[in-house]
This record gives sequence, structure tokens and C-alpha cells, in this order.
Amino acid sequence: MSRAVAAIGVDSVALVPLCAARAALGLALAIAFAVLLPAGSAAQTGVPLLGSYCGDYRWEASPVVSAVRIHFQHHALRTDSKIDVEGVGWSTNPHDGVRTRFLVRAVLDPATGRLSMTESVGSDVADWVTDGTYEGQVQPDGGGIVANWTSRQPPHSRGVLRLRRCGSSDPAV
Repeated sequence: MSRAVAAIGVDSVALVPLCAARAALGLALAIAFAVLLPAGSAAQTGVPLLGSYCGDYRWEASPVVSAVRIHFQHHALRTDSKIDVEGVGWSTNPHDGVRTRFLVRAVLDPATGRLSMTESVGSDVADWVTDGTYEGQVQPDGGGIVANWTSRQPPHSRGVLRLRRCGSSDPAV
């Protein structure tokens, strides 16, 4: 019997059922997670979106291209096997070189690669359109994203976001 067990006045024989109960609980939790998480889930294969993506955004029918960089950093597995992803992005206005920071929230279906994403900016950015949603596709290896933007308000402006995985030293934005 250890000194700690003796100090609290518990016989080591009385601890055996407690240890067995803990082991059984641990085994039950491991089995439950294995059954509840589908094959190919984020917990088993890793989230393909974590990291930095660089590319561009172009409004429909416009020749102007804005450089974009998004760093996806937080995720959570949902009960419907989809993944909630959050990140921070930057976009550079090609006209004046002003760089705008924005927040991104996305839902990824890892089974299909479908992505639904929204963005938000601070109230000090008056000309930034955030009333819509990106709907798109992530490449199976996570190496690229193509998503179409549609605003919810008339005239339902549209645009295309094209991103590729990039390193932290990529000069895109």
C-alpha cells in the first residue's frame, strides 16, 4: 500500500474496483467515439482547410482583380459530420493598395468537398460587401478552393474567389 493511500485511510484492495470502473469508462468512451465519428471524418483524416490560401477575387463582368489571402485556423466537428472552420483574411484593393482585414466562417462537408463561407469586416469599412455567401468546392487534397459569391440583397451581385494553398512567405497579399 502506498503512503498516500495509507495517509487517507483507504485499503489498496478497495481501490481495485475503482480502477476497473475507470478503465471500463475509458474503453466505453473510446468505443463510442469510434462508432459516432464516420470514416474519413476530420478527427481521423485531419482538416484539409487549415493553413494559408492565396489567390484572387473578381466581381462578375469586371476586369479588376483583388489579391486575397485567408488563413484558416479554427475548426470543430459538428454532429452532422460537417466541419466548422474559422479564419482571418486580407484583401488588397488594386486601385489604391489599401489592405482590408476580414473574418471568415465556413462550413465544410469533407465527404463532398462542398464549402459554404461568409465574411465580416469592421464597421469602419464602408465599401465592403458582406451580405452574401460563398458557395464552392475544395479540392480533395485541400490544395485549392473555387467559390462563387452571391449577395443576398438586390441586385444580387456575383463574383468568383479562386485560392490555392500557399506558404507563410507567399507574396500574394
